[in-house]
Amino acid sequence: MLLLLLSVAMGQDLEGKDLDGLRARGLEVAPYVELGASFTPNVYRTPGNPKPAAGALIRPGLTLRWQTPDVDLSLAGQAARRQVLFVLGDDVSAWQLSRTDLHLKGELLLRPDKPLSGVIREQAGRAHSLAPSSLAGASGKGLAVRQDTLTQAGLRYQPGRGALSVELLGRAHVEQHNVSVGPNYLQPTSSITRLSGGGDLQARWAFFPRTDLVLNGRIEGYSWTGAQLPGWGWRANAGIYGRVDYPLVINLAAGFAQLRDGGVASTTPLDGVTVKVAGIWNPTRTQNIRLAYEKDLEDSWYAPYLHFHRASLRYGVAPGKRTQLNTQGSVRWEQARGLAYQDVVVSSSIKVDYALTRQLSMGAQLGLDWRLQAGWDVPIGAWIHLGW
Repeated sequence: MLLLLLSVAMGQDLEGKDLDGLRARGLEVAPYVELGASFTPNVYRTPGNPKPAAGALIRPGLTLRWQTPDVDLSLAGQAARRQVLFVLGDDVSAWQLSRTDLHLKGELLLRPDKPLSGVIREQAGRAHSLAPSSLAGASGKGLAVRQDTLTQAGLRYQPGRGALSVELLGRAHVEQHNVSVGPNYLQPTSSITRLSGGGDLQARWAFFPRTDLVLNGRIEGYSWTGAQLPGWGWRANAGIYGRVDYPLVINLAAGFAQLRDGGVASTTPLDGVTVKVAGIWNPTRTQNIRLAYEKDLEDSWYAPYLHFHRASLRYGVAPGKRTQLNTQGSVRWEQARGLAYQDVVVSSSIKVDYALTRQLSMGAQLGLDWRLQAGWDVPIGAWIHLGW
C-alpha cells in the first residue's frame, strides 16, 4: 500500500517519541490527526487476478493522562477512516469499499498510592477486513467485521510500592463477528456473538535485580450464539521476565490452557501446552534486536478452536541522529481443530524515518504480506509526520 501520510500530533506520536502535549494540574492531553493517501496492488489479497485500489486516509486520535493522589486515569482512542477513491478492473463502486475502524483503551486506578487500590480497565474496538478470501465460498472476495468490548474490574495489592504486586480482576467480554462472502460481500449477512465472563489473576515479584517472576491465571465461561452447548475454559502460566533497561533481556513463560465445550474438554493436552520465549538484545546504544516464539491456542468463531505457532524477528537501528530504520518479519502457522483447515500467515516490512526537526519527520515503508489460504499484497508507503 502506497501511503502518503501527513500526521499532526500533540503529545506522544505513533512512533513513541516523548513529546510535550498539553499539561495542566495533573492532566496531560495529546490529540493528533493523520491525513494521507493510499495505494494497494491487491485490495482483496486474492491468489490471482489482483485488483489495485487507491484512496484517502484520516486518522484522528487522543491520549489522556490524569493523575491525583486519589485517581490515576489513562485513555487512548483512535478512529481510522479509509476512503477508497478507485478500484481498477472491479465491478463495484470504490466508495463501497470505504470503512471506519475504531479503537479505545482505558485504565482507572483508585487510590493508586495505597497498598490496596481499585482497578478498572476497558477495551473496545471495531475492525474491518475486505480480504477474508480464505473463507469458504468467498470466491476471492469477502468482508469480515469484528467488534468487541472487554471490561475488567477488581483490586491491586502492592504493599509499600515494593517488589510484590497482585491483581485480581473480574472480566466481561462481548465479541461479535459479522461476515459476508459471495455476491453480497460488501454488506455482512451473517453474525455470530461470543459472550464470556470470569476472572483474571496476576502476581509479579521482582525477586532479583532486573528480573521479575510472573504468575498468570484466567477462568471464564462462554457461549456462542447458535451453539447448543456453552463452555468454559481456563489457563495458567509462569514466567521469568527481564527488565528492558538491560543490554540483553530473556523472557520465558510456559503454562497450560484448556477449553471445555459443554463441560467436555475440546482441546488436546499437547495443544494445551503454551510457550512464550523472547530475547531482546541491544548490541549498541543505537541498535535493538528482538527474536520471539509463541505457541498457544484460542477460541474461534468458525472452528472449535485454533492451535498456532508464531515466530517473529525485529531489528531497529539509528544510523544517524536524525534517522531511524526498523525492519520486522513474522510467520504464523495455525490449525483449525475440528476442521480440515490450516493456514500460514507471513508479514514483513522495512521502514525508514528521518527527522527534519523535533516536530517534523518524513519516512517511507515497503512490506510484503502473504497468506496460504488467501493471497498476497505488497504495501509501499511514504509520509510526513508533524507533532508537538
